Amino acid sequence: MPELKQELRVLDAFIEHFTPYIYDDELFGQVDNRLPKLTVGGLLFRLHLLESLHDHLSPDEQAQLHAARQNFESLRYEWLGHYKDKLLQEMRSRIHSIEWYLEDCGTNPAGCDGGWPNEAEKRTILEHLRLEAIALDALPRELKSDLSQLDTHLRRYYRTSQFIWDESLQAAYPQEQFWWLYGRPKPHDS
Repeated sequence: MPELKQELRVLDAFIEHFTPYIYDDELFGQVDNRLPKLTVGGLLFRLHLLESLHDHLSPDEQAQLHAARQNFESLRYEWLGHYKDKLLQEMRSRIHSIEWYLEDCGTNPAGCDGGWPNEAEKRTILEHLRLEAIALDALPRELKSDLSQLDTHLRRYYRTSQFIWDESLQAAYPQEQFWWLYGRPKPHDS
């Protein structure tokens, strides 16, 4: 199981730095050298993870998570235009990043399998971004198409196996929706 206290600290730091980040041009915001870079997707990913594991949190941590969710909701709607722009910018970036990974699998098959857990996390974050864009009625047709093409490409080289993350996370990421977490792409020729 992931270190939930650390994930809560990261979430709080993301929300604390959300306002200056959301209207900045940079996609990856600097919070602290010891923490991951701030992105909308990273924030949504942690909210989902922590809310899915709510029962594993202490009462104080549950209250902290609830406060974080309320702060996020308030900030999101205060900066909604900038938020949507940043969300779509990140979707494009993550789609391209995974496309490059798949291209690299064709030229460097040995590195394909070892890099998948990182790419699977990117694809999971991309799913959280997709769902958020749909909820905000902000998903453009071209991005929806780009994501569909990415998944078609990924499925072409995908082999099903067991859940690739810690077993405790499996309930938070059902196979029907998060299918890429239940296998790996196999090395392929370009």
